[in-house]
Amino acid sequence: MRKRIYLLTFLFVVFGFLNAQTDFYYYYKGQKKYLTVNKKSFYLFTNNNFDTSSTANLGVEDYILIDDINSVNTKFTHLKLSNEPTDNQTYFQKLNELKQLPNVEHVGLFFENENGELSVGISKYFYVKLKDISDFSILNQTALVKGADIVKQVPNMPKWYIVAVSNGNSISSLELGNQFYETGLFDTVDPAFMFNFTFDMNSDGEMETTINKAIPGGGANNDATCSYDPDFYRLWGLKNNTNSSIDINACQAWLISKGANINVAVVDQGIYFPHLDLTANIGSAGYDAQSGNSGSVYITGNTHGTKVAGIIAAERNNLQVAGVAPKSKIIPISHDLKKDTHEALLYTTISAQLASGITWAWEMENADVINNSWYSAASWLDSQLLEEAIINAIEYGRDGKGCVVVFSAGNNGSNVLYPGSFDERIVTVGAIASNGSKATFSAYGNKLDVVAPGVGIWTTAPTQSITSDDGTSFAAPHVSGIAALILSVNPCLSGQQVRDIIDQTSQKIRTDLYYYTTYPSKPNGIWNEQIGYGLVDAHAAVLMARSLLSTNPCEQGIQETPQQSTLEIIAPNPSSNVINVKYKLDGANSASVVIIKQTGNTSVNNYSLDIFGTETNINVSNYVSGFYTVALIVNGKIVDSKTLIKQ
Repeated sequence: MRKRIYLLTFLFVVFGFLNAQTDFYYYYKGQKKYLTVNKKSFYLFTNNNFDTSSTANLGVEDYILIDDINSVNTKFTHLKLSNEPTDNQTYFQKLNELKQLPNVEHVGLFFENENGELSVGISKYFYVKLKDISDFSILNQTALVKGADIVKQVPNMPKWYIVAVSNGNSISSLELGNQFYETGLFDTVDPAFMFNFTFDMNSDGEMETTINKAIPGGGANNDATCSYDPDFYRLWGLKNNTNSSIDINACQAWLISKGANINVAVVDQGIYFPHLDLTANIGSAGYDAQSGNSGSVYITGNTHGTKVAGIIAAERNNLQVAGVAPKSKIIPISHDLKKDTHEALLYTTISAQLASGITWAWEMENADVINNSWYSAASWLDSQLLEEAIINAIEYGRDGKGCVVVFSAGNNGSNVLYPGSFDERIVTVGAIASNGSKATFSAYGNKLDVVAPGVGIWTTAPTQSITSDDGTSFAAPHVSGIAALILSVNPCLSGQQVRDIIDQTSQKIRTDLYYYTTYPSKPNGIWNEQIGYGLVDAHAAVLMARSLLSTNPCEQGIQETPQQSTLEIIAPNPSSNVINVKYKLDGANSASVVIIKQTGNTSVNNYSLDIFGTETNINVSNYVSGFYTVALIVNGKIVDSKTLIKQ
């Protein structure tokens, strides 16, 4: 009887669709947003007994079925018609044929916005937010009446639930979600669009250039007052040796702050923890947003998160490169953000997963800054669940002072993409090249805040390598690093104050190309739609943050002082197996270098140093291949260390 009722409901809905196409809508913040159906595509949900040959005569392109992680024994696929129907009647006939196939549980629809922009599908799921956390019984009763199943509570978002259209109920999840909302019993309903959240990769999907390092080279091309990292000279964004006015002034900022005691969450693909430029700055095991389990997950081949983390927090004076905030800690929040080989999205509830990860970052890990180097390919979409998670971080993070939430603007060369576009309190970052001009791919427009280096950006990559890449994905972490520098100097600041400092101190670069002017909606100075308030300035930002300490009624921030005794350089002698160790001592009564094998942590040898000298040579010809820690011991205490790789 129940199935017959659902079939009658479906026929009624189809009749309505054929006669009133403007009835495709959903509710966003209480208002209807209208959609246009895309007649080319469907999401097909089946049980494990589904026979793919049953679609052979329906005129569909090749497809593969994917396991649906939200439902046991359920698979789904993005089904594309070989020929798009030219009229509504043909389209709904095809839809009905798909629904009548044996072992089909649900068919999800695809929609465009009113401007015909990129189409996006809905699955069998939608999200419901309770008015009160105790209202679960109301949700349960409504689901029983309307033919829906409660899948689970969204992790870390206690008022939100994932709900599915019951098997046998032919109504779309969009319409069923509307029915839930129209009861007036619930706070919000989100249609759970299957977002194509993506990130920046080169056009061929591979890294441009990768360098695997052997023994560190000592940074001969670098400014010794800034960094001894061998490849620091490649980091034009931190110190531009060609265009000295086009960088973020990191070297000057580091005399004041390096980001100590600040946690930066990286919501991304997962991070390769063993990278020797990162491992000391991984602040926790993190969280996997896909599974909802503690512990970030790194998948071989997923390099994006490791790149982003290196830009923020690669150790300074260590192995290869340096991050903007080299003493900050990374909180890894993983999600692989991938599609299958047929361009089908793998996750039917991706916005809920990312919302859960963002919430975990500030609630469970005390993140101060949250970096999001990803965006939606369809900028017209929205998710009230995801937006709530972002807004909660902005408003309630850091014990009510507010997290700094940073998003990349997008690589579409047009208007800033979602989610970076939905709230003015998000710091949305575009990309520039080393000559100061906007990167051609970088998004722009009214929602853009600032720009940062985003072309030819060298950073960490799995396993022990560095790589160069382009994109607003790599501009955003420069700004997250600056936010960490600011908060390390002055942890009293609110998130809004940090955002204002970043905007107000940005450099008005390339005035020959960009005209900056005053806009009523831009309160932090003159602004330009191509590059926002300008190029971020780490030094000016930390100076302003420090200047506000005297007026802030809270504990003093960190005024970092230069280390007195340091390992300056560990460089190989090109003609032998001898390494040249340069050091600086201050107030030393005794000093030595200890070389320790990292695997097994066994001491190899102890070499006494001349306390009045600055360098020594050490023969390493009898050392086996592998990774070693070279530690500087002054007056019986380890004061500095670097990594040595013996081939």
